[in-house]
Amino acid sequence: MSDLITYIFSCVAMGLGIGMDVVVATIARWPSLKDYKDKSFWIKGVTLTHAFFPMIGYFVFIALFSKFPPLKPLLGVTGFSLIAYFLVTAVKSWLSNTHDNYQITLGAIIAVSLDALYSGPGKSAQAISWTSHEIVISFFISAFTVTLLALTTLLSLSYINSKILKRQASIITTLQFTEFTVISYFGYLSLLRLTFDVSSMFLSVIFSLATSVVVFFFIAKKLLSINSIGNKGTFD
Repeated sequence: MSDLITYIFSCVAMGLGIGMDVVVATIARWPSLKDYKDKSFWIKGVTLTHAFFPMIGYFVFIALFSKFPPLKPLLGVTGFSLIAYFLVTAVKSWLSNTHDNYQITLGAIIAVSLDALYSGPGKSAQAISWTSHEIVISFFISAFTVTLLALTTLLSLSYINSKILKRQASIITTLQFTEFTVISYFGYLSLLRLTFDVSSMFLSVIFSLATSVVVFFFIAKKLLSINSIGNKGTFD
């Protein structure tokens, strides 16, 4: 039972990590989600990409690992580097406030799903003791978690007073902090397990939290300001 709980928790944690940007993007794109068709396209789109993008990244990564076993340490560094690259890109995007395309397009869905692609290599460390069936199922559990996050966000936006929500730049910043922390956790997990052969979830948690605290110590004030400005008129 404990193994099942750990398995489900790991899948949901991955879903939460790659799904936080979906929450932020859903809030930003709320004005474009005018009817059921738009909302359905958005939900289906982010669900499919967050199921198959990590799968693609994972199996490409594992194919390399299976063909070249001595490269295991290097693959751990590669997985860590890909996630680090995404996080650096994400922070630059947040600070430059470049989320200016709020239309519900396939391009917008793919853009908000790139972290899911990068999460695939990081998952190789998480799933090191799982069976093939457990690995495949885990992608859909994570995608279902993303779906629930998007649906919950849509329902919340339908009922929360827009004037109150517009003043909550702290909500967006907190979501960004959560995304950064969870995604970086899988980066550290990849580095520790594959490169240094250290199977410690605790160390990964500590390193990811410490990194997030340090990074957001320097950028939180600017992010709060940007998110406050960025939300003006979003729900009008």
